[in-house]
Amino acid sequence: MIKGMEKSNFKVRQSLSSTVSYLLVTFLQSPIPKKKSSQQPAPPTYPVVDEAFSILNNAFNKYSSREMLTGIIECYASFYQKMGIQWIEDNYALILKNTLSLLKNTKSDQNSSLIVSEYCKYLLRNVIGKVLSEGAQNNAVKIIVNDHIKKVMANKIFTEEKDLELRCILDELSALLLDLGPALAYVPVSINKIIIIICILIVYIRIIDNFR
Repeated sequence: MIKGMEKSNFKVRQSLSSTVSYLLVTFLQSPIPKKKSSQQPAPPTYPVVDEAFSILNNAFNKYSSREMLTGIIECYASFYQKMGIQWIEDNYALILKNTLSLLKNTKSDQNSSLIVSEYCKYLLRNVIGKVLSEGAQNNAVKIIVNDHIKKVMANKIFTEEKDLELRCILDELSALLLDLGPALAYVPVSINKIIIIICILIVYIRIIDNFR
């Protein structure tokens, strides 16, 4: 079905992405068949969301045409919308990690790092970030700072993929801080230190750009 997005127009991609996302939601909500056994019946088990992410991620890494990649991103967006805001908020860390993993797909001219980076920013901001409640926004700031920015700063080894990741999370962090304003509750260090760290990272990115 995803293959049908190749050389398709907007309406066709939209229809196919909605169908793919519906099938993924149905897949996650369907119990895994159990083998016949004489033992007491056990509670049903369900597929984990990683399996749905794996299907979309593998498709994104397989194709390189702009139409296909755009269609798969639309599948992600439709999938998140169908899963609902509460699910998005409860699984933000997993969503962020999976979204950033898409940055590994930069294998052709059409599928340039800039295009893939814009796809990731679109998912994080337009699809996810704008629907978060105030509490979820604070949690998102905490996850971005602790799980990503602190690790990048501690590692001090910058690759092209890390550079792209840094750009995406800095853009989303700044948007979250603007959305929260005085409602910012998570302050791991003083807000001045957060601003200094962001400024240092922005300067680093500009220096890297000058050498390209």
